[in-house]
Amino acid sequence: MKEQTYFDRWIFWTVLGLMAFGIIMVYSSSAFYAEKFRGDHLYYLKRQLLWVFGGIVLMGAAYRFPYRLLKGKTWGFILLSVLLMLYVLVTPLNRWIPIGPIHLQVVDVARLSLILFLADSLSRKEEYLSSLKEGFFP
Repeated sequence: MKEQTYFDRWIFWTVLGLMAFGIIMVYSSSAFYAEKFRGDHLYYLKRQLLWVFGGIVLMGAAYRFPYRLLKGKTWGFILLSVLLMLYVLVTPLNRWIPIGPIHLQVVDVARLSLILFLADSLSRKEEYLSSLKEGFFP
């Protein structure tokens, strides 16, 4: 039996609206600078559109991802976050880790790990969530 997925149209259209607003803001704030220093007034707009397209593709992949596979495995993400933070602490990378053409900020990995960990923890304590003392605070 196939699991029914829920598609929230409000969140989807809000995200697309914020992406469109971001595109407009990038163009309006960088066109003059891009023309003066890059020779193309659309330079930053093109880059932003590329990242927006990648974000939409990743959003679709995240929607299709079987997130139930992560249940009980979030400690690995927390451990990875701690190790990455320690790595950046002892190296001169200044909070960024270069991975090919992108630079990964360790705090983003930690943020995602914390979200996954809290979601997993709260889903395991679902029957206790009606009580703040027993369900949420521990």
